[in-house]
Amino acid sequence: MGTVPILYLPGVARQDLRAGADCPVLHQPLVELQYRGKVWHQRNGRDWTIEAFLTSKDALVLDVARDAASQQAMLRAIDRLADEPLAALAGRRLDVGFFESLSVSDIEREILAWMAEPTEYRKAKQADQAAFETFVGKMGREYGVDPAKQSPADAARCIARGETAWDPIWRRYADAPQAYPKMQVLMAAVPEQEFSIQCLDRSPRNNLLAESTLRKALGDVLALPHAEACAAVVKLDREHRERLDRPWAKLGESLLAETLVPLSRLAAAATSPLGGPDVATIARAYAKDGWEVDRHAMRALAVAQRSPDAELVGQVVRAVYLPWLDKTAAHFQSVCQGGSAIATLVTPVAAEREQCLVFADGLRFDVAVALQEKLEARGLVARLSHRISPLPSVTATAKPAVMPLPASGYGSIVGGPMPETFLPQVRTAAGTKPATTNELHEVLGELRVAVLGPDETDGAATAERDGWTEVGRIDELGHKLGVELAGSLDEQVERIARRVADLLDAGWTRVRIVTDHGWLLVPGGLPKVDVPKSVVESKWSRAAAVKGSSQVTVPVVHWHWNDTDRVATPPGAGAFRANEAYAHGGVSPQECVTPELLVERLGPSETAKITNLRWAGMRCRVTVGGGVSPISVDLRLTDRDSASTIVGGPKAYDAKKDEAAMVVADDSLESKPAVVVVLDANGTILDRMKTTVGGKT
Repeated sequence: MGTVPILYLPGVARQDLRAGADCPVLHQPLVELQYRGKVWHQRNGRDWTIEAFLTSKDALVLDVARDAASQQAMLRAIDRLADEPLAALAGRRLDVGFFESLSVSDIEREILAWMAEPTEYRKAKQADQAAFETFVGKMGREYGVDPAKQSPADAARCIARGETAWDPIWRRYADAPQAYPKMQVLMAAVPEQEFSIQCLDRSPRNNLLAESTLRKALGDVLALPHAEACAAVVKLDREHRERLDRPWAKLGESLLAETLVPLSRLAAAATSPLGGPDVATIARAYAKDGWEVDRHAMRALAVAQRSPDAELVGQVVRAVYLPWLDKTAAHFQSVCQGGSAIATLVTPVAAEREQCLVFADGLRFDVAVALQEKLEARGLVARLSHRISPLPSVTATAKPAVMPLPASGYGSIVGGPMPETFLPQVRTAAGTKPATTNELHEVLGELRVAVLGPDETDGAATAERDGWTEVGRIDELGHKLGVELAGSLDEQVERIARRVADLLDAGWTRVRIVTDHGWLLVPGGLPKVDVPKSVVESKWSRAAAVKGSSQVTVPVVHWHWNDTDRVATPPGAGAFRANEAYAHGGVSPQECVTPELLVERLGPSETAKITNLRWAGMRCRVTVGGGVSPISVDLRLTDRDSASTIVGGPKAYDAKKDEAAMVVADDSLESKPAVVVVLDANGTILDRMKTTVGGKT
């Protein structure tokens, strides 16, 4: 009906159809068609071959190498060649290397897959024998190893010797060693003498030897004076830092070297205790950057918890941290004037409509900085300032000072005689009562403050004043876990951040995060300080209620809620109880200089929007619109976690090109979900967009 049929007869020669009666029976009905139709053949009358079709002027006119290796590779790759766009083939030489690249598009990945599981690799290739033969040929010709006759152990020795052709294979493995777990076993089986001097870093045994050497060196640090111990730790970090760039670190085999990073920062910062002529000056210095010493100590302890050398690392932390902590606390105590200089700096928290106060017990300043970072990673504005905790720095005394209570009348805090618990009284309709949490919550409710339970968020629109809620278990876990608190801080920070975000989502205009006190944490316990039981009513780790006019030999401060009552505090970083790794209640910047975070949503002038996202292979290009400058762009597995970056960290936005480009070096992440985030100069997330690595958004 006007349609011209086309018959494609692979494997049938034209001569067979011309043979007439000798033509195979199944083909005989087609014989007469060659006279009523037209047979397409080469100009010389011959049937088409693959090579002829590719090169002929009557067909594709491609440049195909005619050597035997290229011809064989062409036949093995014919299925994949048929799928190639003609435009990608024109104007280039099609030789053995090109045809093999069609069958083995990523030779480095193929080699590593074979080395890791040779039997499984061979089974996977059973359905594609041509591809396997191409792989074998390419391996033998370019890498000097025949997978059909040799083993992965032979390949591992090539890597150990540093043969040039194998360098890209090693770099590919080093980028993502978790993807090829058997490689570590292979490299460990290579005799040490086979590693070239330049390739000793490729030996897992060499790395373990370095860890052992470091372990002994850290043990030696414990016998050194403080200044020398600090210098020794910094020097060890310089010597071992390069090991963190090796695959063994990514596999968790270099934990001591990893611990050295925060340890060396701690050691470098702990050489000079905080100074200043008065409490306010020291408080500002601590809030500015003095908290970093505490943060480095906690990070070193957190990393060490994953290591069998946790006890050793704890001893090193104690050796470099405790002297700094003790001198800093002693100087702070020397200018506190019996606590009066601290009392004058304690200020109330202002109540504001549509504001929710979030109380996080034991939110020390260094932990608050981590919380600020977490909140900003969520795209929130978090402004950090500092307050001063009342004395003694325990929850009973300090918590009421950050609650939205009046200065006088109903709901105000009164002192009276100091109880052993340091708990003041609160004025209620029924008279003064101990200011317990339940009593204070009832008072807040009567004052028209919305008191929210742990999971409640409502009340922003109806609260006549502000809201109050409590979150986190930092102090509780500190008393329970001791040194192990360091490994739980990230989880607690995330919990507080989620709570704040939920409150803002529920309609609260701003969230103000407050706390009661900080704390001291030292592996091995704070130094024991004795105070006779006869002169104190009660004795806590860092505070003791003095009996009447009894004379004590330790520093004494006045109770914040009644300055006629006295509280004994241990000097420096001491404790009245033995083996107390975690404690608070005393006088130190860590306990008394507390954070306050005001958290809000970004304003309209502080926004930026991803307008275009495109991939070219493993390179991602992002275009951003908006008025914020400067900005940067990052690609992460988790938008809120800066450590999950897969492009080495934020990349500056090029305003001239109006784009930022990021390259994912780890091919094993291809097709994995990820998130592009836009960051302002402070690292706050302005916009985010989900994507697939190497693919479309």
